[in-house]
Amino acid sequence: MPPSKRVQFLYDCDRRHNSLLPWLQQLRRAADSSPSAKRDLAELCKVILAEENGLHFRLYSWSIRDEDRTRKRQLLNEVAVGSLQCERFDLFERATINSSEPLPPEAFQQLGIRMALAAEEAVTRSRYSTIPPPKTDNGHILTPLPTISADWCASRVEKFLRTLPSLSQQDTALTAIETGFQNPPTTLSQQQIDSFQSWLSNERIRTIATAVDSRQMRKVDGVTLANIVAKWSASSIENRYVLKSTPQISFPIAFSMSRLLN
Repeated sequence: MPPSKRVQFLYDCDRRHNSLLPWLQQLRRAADSSPSAKRDLAELCKVILAEENGLHFRLYSWSIRDEDRTRKRQLLNEVAVGSLQCERFDLFERATINSSEPLPPEAFQQLGIRMALAAEEAVTRSRYSTIPPPKTDNGHILTPLPTISADWCASRVEKFLRTLPSLSQQDTALTAIETGFQNPPTTLSQQQIDSFQSWLSNERIRTIATAVDSRQMRKVDGVTLANIVAKWSASSIENRYVLKSTPQISFPIAFSMSRLLN
């Protein structure tokens, strides 16, 4: 059997949720160290999205059971994470199209990884922009694979942060992004790293503002706010956050500081 047909064949043999989810997870664990597993992961994500045509519409159908909806949501989330991991951003877009459902922390971590790699790739492209594109033995110019930008990743982060219902979950997602950004071995400049950290801080401030404005913060969100403030230095809180933010944000931050200092 041709390798290109193997994933489709195995999918056709058993397409039950209880089989597909572990298969996706197994391929994801192996993909970073195994090119063949990475290819299989991309192919399986592609097959699932093709075979499950209309899955997004069935997710919100009145006739689907809650249990089935949860299972299908889990499957789509795993496909979304797997698509990012194997750099099939077209599949990620298909897996999340018109979706208002939260993504798991693993997806945000993958977006952080892609932000770092995209920033590094942008520098490399500008550095070697004068080099002619590679050609095949027949003289045809090789078409490069589609790439993404750090701005694309940031826009997806901002979109899917809004689907998370609490400050606690949003902070978990932002922490996952930071972990992902720091994970790949890159040669980013200090300026690029500082730019990312500034963007991340602004996103945290935005999530805090949204949570405070909602007037629906729970106890766990208050603990999260205190933990966020604990990571900031006193000077940064005073000069960058409290004095430059609205009173609605300043008061919870100042209150969290007082709780930490007492």
